[in-house]
Amino acid sequence: MNWPLPPSLDDAALEKQLFPPSPPPSAGQRPQPDYATIHKELKGPNVTLQLLWEEYKQAHPDGYSYSRFSELYGAWSKAVWI
Repeated sequence: MNWPLPPSLDDAALEKQLFPPSPPPSAGQRPQPDYATIHKELKGPNVTLQLLWEEYKQAHPDGYSYSRFSELYGAWSKAVWI
């Protein structure tokens, strides 16, 4: 992405470039967390990564452990902000 941003780039298009959707899980893979949603929700009051993991785990019982979930989110957030 180059600066200055083109005038034709609206907020929705910018958000899509900054926070691309996670790819769908392949057969045999664990369901991927929605990192962009996690990132947004962490900005709310009293929202923790632990709480978001618990919600993820409730929706995906075969999903990642908390430690792996945290590692994956950390790697995603570093990649997005570099």
